[in-house]
Amino acid sequence: MRNFIFLLSLLLVTAVQGQSIDLQFGENGVTTMPSNNTYCISAFKIKILDNDKIIVPIVKVFCIPTGDGPSTYYHIYRLTQEGDIDATFGNNGSVYYPFMLDIYGGLDLYDMVVQPDGKILACGFASNYNTMLSYLVRFKQDGEVDFDYQMPDAIVENELYTFSPFSIGVLPDGKIIVAALAYDLTSSKKFCLIRFEDNGTIDTEFGENGYIIYDDIPSDYAPKLTVQSDGKIVLLVYQGLVRFNQDGSLDTNFGEDESGNNFSLIPEGGFLYFNDFFIQDDGKFVGFSDIGIARFNSTGDLDTTFNTVGYFTNFTGYIRDAVGFDGKYILSLFVNSADDYIYQLTDAGIVDSTFGNNGKFVNNLLDYSPIAVQSNGKIIATGENKIFRVDPSLVPTADLPENMTDVGIFPNPFTNTATLSFYSPQADDLMLRIFDLYGKLIREYPSLQVSNGHNYFTIEEPDLVNGMYFFNISNGITSQSIKVIVE
Repeated sequence: MRNFIFLLSLLLVTAVQGQSIDLQFGENGVTTMPSNNTYCISAFKIKILDNDKIIVPIVKVFCIPTGDGPSTYYHIYRLTQEGDIDATFGNNGSVYYPFMLDIYGGLDLYDMVVQPDGKILACGFASNYNTMLSYLVRFKQDGEVDFDYQMPDAIVENELYTFSPFSIGVLPDGKIIVAALAYDLTSSKKFCLIRFEDNGTIDTEFGENGYIIYDDIPSDYAPKLTVQSDGKIVLLVYQGLVRFNQDGSLDTNFGEDESGNNFSLIPEGGFLYFNDFFIQDDGKFVGFSDIGIARFNSTGDLDTTFNTVGYFTNFTGYIRDAVGFDGKYILSLFVNSADDYIYQLTDAGIVDSTFGNNGKFVNNLLDYSPIAVQSNGKIIATGENKIFRVDPSLVPTADLPENMTDVGIFPNPFTNTATLSFYSPQADDLMLRIFDLYGKLIREYPSLQVSNGHNYFTIEEPDLVNGMYFFNISNGITSQSIKVIVE
């Protein structure tokens, strides 16, 4: 006898989340990151390797300091293309760069890049009440530490400085460029670039013994940089974007503010600052803040072919991350504690009406989510303690109102044959699909005629083996899944 028993009183999974999640990823669509009751964890950013493996730095914050280690620290995990933790990397899938710190200390990772050869560069600093120690570290493809460099105080222009690195990039010749804030003995700060050789040693041919201190670059904002294919260095500061040549000199052909300085200023329209930016393959720059996204031409002027004004701000919620892929812009937004959105804009900077409901869909697995896109267009996203993958081809193209109701299977228990029942407000075709726990499609009923009102269908499935299944039904307006168990 095979009996179907409803789990958790016919748990319904809405299609906005259930249909869009790629069940081939991780376990039933989700990879849960290792954790315990000692700390809370969340993802910091996501990098996709050329082979579509996934690099995720995870911050682990002690909920209650235990007295036996730092209060915050980072593990960098590598996942396979399909979301399994890659045990061939580091220690069972993760690497960690430890510092010996006193109680309540912390290890901060501010930036991470993946070199073309797959090695991982990271920079940040460790601190406790008495000491701040800046670092640059590189991990090999297998997770072994390649080199580590703890940045000492240095004399630049006859002043003693302490450096706090915030962003990192790799130049075409393999040298490493770091954007940092330099603090003097009075704790005043200035913006600084530091260049390293490929082996992690200071490049003394850059500036003064490897450092260049800039008096005219704003230093009231943690800088972020990226490197163009021609080796020029683009920096995000509080006011906007500025570009340097490889030798650290200012690129005077880039941008111009009202005072004649070489800045690409953040546009009007409510922008106060940019949180981050990226460079497109065509050399254009895309920056985003909490409230909007803007695009600049390669020369630094605002690109008015993007939404006619160069920016788009008509979002519901606050932008947490944005990426470009295949001529589209994909953004994750925080709305409230229950609902978060993934938005999609076209290359023209307008809402992509072919995606979700007017360019967006709700996914409550998101949680202040960094996102990335694999080569097949599938979206890697994060929530608290979890990584998941969204398949855009499964994203519903309209909101899914609650007008398919009273969904049920009876009797319970039953043998071989079940009756599927539900109420539909309109006549239409129904599709029923049965998935196993791993997302494999077991059976499909592509066209069942639905009448206006209550509907009843006899489902004969005598060959299902014991286990958990998802019965997904869709009438073209609403789709719901019922999680069931075969005994």
